Amino acid sequence: MEMPQDLIVLTKGLKLNRFRLTALKVGSYASAQGIVQAANIATGFILVRAMPKSEYAWFTIVTAAMATISILADSGLGSAFTAIGGKHYQDHEIFAGLASYIRRKRLRFLAVAAAVTLPFSTWALIRNGTPLWVAILLLLLVVLATMPATDTVVLITVNKLHRRVRNLVEADLWLSLTKLGLVGAIVLLGTSALSALACVVVATWVQFAVLRHQTSDLLGSGLIRSSAIEDFGPQIHQTVVHVLPICIFTCIQGQLSTYILSYFSTSSEVADFGALMRLAVVFTLFSIPIAQLVLPALARCQDANKLRGLLGRITAGLVLIGLFVVAIAYLFSPYLLWTLGNNYKHLKTELLLFMTVSALGFIANTLWGIAFARGWIKFGWVGIPLTLMLQVGFAFFIDLSEVSGVILFSSINQIVGLVVTTWLILVGLGRENSSRPRETLAS
Repeated sequence: MEMPQDLIVLTKGLKLNRFRLTALKVGSYASAQGIVQAANIATGFILVRAMPKSEYAWFTIVTAAMATISILADSGLGSAFTAIGGKHYQDHEIFAGLASYIRRKRLRFLAVAAAVTLPFSTWALIRNGTPLWVAILLLLLVVLATMPATDTVVLITVNKLHRRVRNLVEADLWLSLTKLGLVGAIVLLGTSALSALACVVVATWVQFAVLRHQTSDLLGSGLIRSSAIEDFGPQIHQTVVHVLPICIFTCIQGQLSTYILSYFSTSSEVADFGALMRLAVVFTLFSIPIAQLVLPALARCQDANKLRGLLGRITAGLVLIGLFVVAIAYLFSPYLLWTLGNNYKHLKTELLLFMTVSALGFIANTLWGIAFARGWIKFGWVGIPLTLMLQVGFAFFIDLSEVSGVILFSSINQIVGLVVTTWLILVGLGRENSSRPRETLAS
């Protein structure tokens, strides 16, 4: 029986309108994220150009302290909330109570993380020429920034689980544009580590206020039944136990270069490394669409042949992106260093080395994301002892007082990660291929 012509036209029109609506949503999201990333990039380069080198070294140290505290404050709680909350997000009472429970846990973890991190950060600041009163004020600002930030992570997850994409973009815009506006204002008055960190604190609290308003309808009471706590407690504890070692390792490795230079070198080298880190933002621009579009597609793929093809094309694409960025760093290093200001124009060799190591890290992290998306991470812990052993061995042969030496030292973690994740993916592919015939016979 043939479909009437007017019904065919109506169906095509509905499909076209749905396509246009989807394209409009994707375009709006991409545009908003473009504004967010552009504002963040502009803020970073304004600070590195406007701030005196000694002040930027102090800012680099406290930024490392903030990152350390933030990672340790999570320690698997975010993963537990996503896993459990994703199953109960439609039950308002349980979901609100679970979010409240996770927020309280994160604040306790935050207190422990701050108690561990701040004494070392105080020593690092004073060793690099920070007056004691300035160091105390900087670390107070670090605490003021990390308090709402640890709550913000939970509220962002609430929006994600309820697919409130517009809210996520709005909160990101408030954070990035507030920070950019405040940084632009302090540049006119004189930029220092204190004023720059104060801008971060204000912007973080603004984002927190926006997120809290957005999620108020979902997290009204926040009262959880005691029976639910008994059910969720063991699962949360188990997740933390499994994730905590990886969190600690990732935290240490992520900030290790800054801490090493703070100990073995001077504030000038700390500032040099902090400035180079601003240029690594280019890999963030590639990572966002990969995480949002590519990894979900890999996670859903059920055909072994199609999966191998996707992995081959993605790996080739990652290598091409890495080579392209390194080539740009080699050919246009004077122009890239110009964006950092005159204080850093001598870093031509360090720039090429840094971008090469960053490219390896970008490939390794993306491959780890692929392995994680497919559940091929059973022996992922192997990279931790292997990295530590190699770093201890090579520490005697690398000059850790130079920026180039520290970059080489950090490459050990990236290379080990690349080798281990490649092995995990190959083993995972082999298992899926070997199980395919049995599944076919069973069916």
